[in-house]
Amino acid sequence: NVKGVDCGDEVADMLTRVVSQGKTKLRLLYRGDVVKNRPARRFDYYDFPKIRNSDTLYYAENCAYMIGTESSLEDLNSRLSEPITMSQFRANIVVRGSAPSDEDDWAYVKIGRVVFRKVKPCQRCLLTTVDPVKGERHPKMEPLTTLRTFRSLKEPAKLAKAWATSPLFGINMAIDVTGPVAVGDKVLVARTSKNPALTVF
Repeated sequence: NVKGVDCGDEVADMLTRVVSQGKTKLRLLYRGDVVKNRPARRFDYYDFPKIRNSDTLYYAENCAYMIGTESSLEDLNSRLSEPITMSQFRANIVVRGSAPSDEDDWAYVKIGRVVFRKVKPCQRCLLTTVDPVKGERHPKMEPLTTLRTFRSLKEPAKLAKAWATSPLFGINMAIDVTGPVAVGDKVLVARTSKNPALTVF
């Protein structure tokens, strides 16, 4: 259960119509000054070791930040008949200049003085198939269908089974050192391949 300032019937009716075709009634809540931080929700099917009890957020389920990369999007678009934009993945931060899927190996990300900690890979759901401008679901369930052909998790087996239909795109992050982040900031990473103790699994 969460609290918030209800944004009214007009937007609720629009969301209900666009998101669920009227099948599920939806409301839009605004955090305002009525919501306190809550701890990140732990998964009942897998214990990610990098989730901390001190990780807090508002309406997100278990991670406050999602980082995507332009190269991963370009790689995906090269496999799609109709290219998409990063808005379908709702990334908070988009990094330029890395190799496709390089973010899989990032344990920590530093932007300016801000330090993000990778909590887990970002498993993708049906919302990625909804055009953010038109509010329409793709008839062939893209980009999810294509992502499943090359971005499905293989290991660990328990998590791969839980995410069998949820391919990966981007990484979910918590924040360890706060501060401002701006377009054009240099991005530094600490890699799990060079620091095995930092693995999210």
